[in-house]
Amino acid sequence: MAESDVAVLIAAGRAAKAQKRKRTYSANITRDEGLYLQYQLRRAGRSCADIARTVGCDRSAVQLVVTGQRHSRRIEKTVCEVLGYTSWNSMVQQLRSRAA
Repeated sequence: MAESDVAVLIAAGRAAKAQKRKRTYSANITRDEGLYLQYQLRRAGRSCADIARTVGCDRSAVQLVVTGQRHSRRIEKTVCEVLGYTSWNSMVQQLRSRAA
């Protein structure tokens, strides 16, 4: 293996590590926003238990995500799909713009 090949492999490894460090986090929501999300789910004919069955987790895990106490990309993504939003962050932005 030539030195240039080794240098390319090292550079690729560093790029992969940098990409891992560059995570995007979902926006936090307040308790009131969480209660409004639960209201919207009910209006859509869904509950936290329905979301939990879809995702394959416990209802309390969905409850914690919806009330803003925990984060789970799978649960957040499913809630957004049910409510018709593109992403969790866009949903939170729209919630806040309506409240303002």
